[in-house]
Amino acid sequence: MKTIFKVISGAVVALGLLANTQAAVVTVSMTGDNILSGGICADTSCTSIVSNWSDFGPMTNSTNWRRSDTISLTLNPGIYGFAWLVENIRANSNGNPAALLADYSIDGTAFFSNSTWEVFDNNTGTLISGPTQYGSNGQSGLIWTNAIGGGIAGISTNANWVYTENNFINADRSAWVRTVVEITDTSVVDVSAPAMFSLVGGMALFMAFRRTK
Repeated sequence: MKTIFKVISGAVVALGLLANTQAAVVTVSMTGDNILSGGICADTSCTSIVSNWSDFGPMTNSTNWRRSDTISLTLNPGIYGFAWLVENIRANSNGNPAALLADYSIDGTAFFSNSTWEVFDNNTGTLISGPTQYGSNGQSGLIWTNAIGGGIAGISTNANWVYTENNFINADRSAWVRTVVEITDTSVVDVSAPAMFSLVGGMALFMAFRRTK
């Protein structure tokens, strides 16, 4: 009988190990015209940054929009706010707009900067329902594409240059762009109660049969 209890206990522990959570691998690639900073927010409201992008890897191109930076990190299941502060070193104008270009992937599934993200005026704190989307990375005719003769290396062509609608006038020289990211637990094995009891029962009967031989 003790042997049966040991087998049952071992089976339950094994099932528990199968249900352990697993952190997701997240990769973020980004650039901003002209200065880029930001990181992971304390909550989805993004009232404060708890981890800067530079905490996860060097941001050597944070003041050079012509080149991108890529960092990698792991996050446990949960909901996070990813935020980028874009600052323009001169007044916004037709020849000097600001913008964010970014993409991130969660365990290989990619997401791209677009008009569904949120943008906040950095000076007034005003939430704008969504940033203006000015075109994709490398799209012909864009001021950024024309300036370097192509797209930004290291960032997907599905990513879009985004910023406030006041981009080409002397306003909104700094703004926050944010997106809410949900990390789901992909490692949990769905073992139904009947299946679990069948497994435990089967192992117990097997051991009981062995003891009667």
